[in-house]
Amino acid sequence: METGMQKKLLVVLDGGPLDMHVASRAIVLARERRADLRVLYVCPPPVPLGEVIPTDAGIVVVPEPPGSGEGAPGINALEKVRAMAESAGVHARVRRLEHPSPAKEITHQAWTHGCEWILVAVHSDSLWQRLCGKSLNAELLALSKVPVLFCTEDTQRSGRMTTGPAGLHARLRRIELRERRARELND
Repeated sequence: METGMQKKLLVVLDGGPLDMHVASRAIVLARERRADLRVLYVCPPPVPLGEVIPTDAGIVVVPEPPGSGEGAPGINALEKVRAMAESAGVHARVRRLEHPSPAKEITHQAWTHGCEWILVAVHSDSLWQRLCGKSLNAELLALSKVPVLFCTEDTQRSGRMTTGPAGLHARLRRIELRERRARELND
């Protein structure tokens, strides 16, 4: 990244319970670093009614499209984050992202826009993970050349963000083991 460029942070939301916490932490960090925010709401591509989706954990039949009856998922969250950022004096650009491989697109967005960091929540109940049986965070960590800051439920209580491979790899291994055990139980 060139020294004359505006600093940017990429925030990834996925509809989980920690989204607003990640966003508020990112806004504080952006204000401290005098950086702009790029906010992505990640969701799987729309699935036609009743479509059968093969996953690593088995087959999932989607009875109705995600977010049906409430408009496009994530629009309210994005507008809320934009309002929070503006009230804190931070410039934020928001975008809803539907992509079959969100980790690749997130890393592409971060690299393309010259983001310093990617901030993302770590939890196991995101819609993407339930549909695909994959950990977006593990894929993101494996693909990203941009440093990734992880916000967990512990972060919400302690106020500290997790970064780097040391503690994160152990946590991701535990998540992967839980996912593997769940798949084995379903087989």
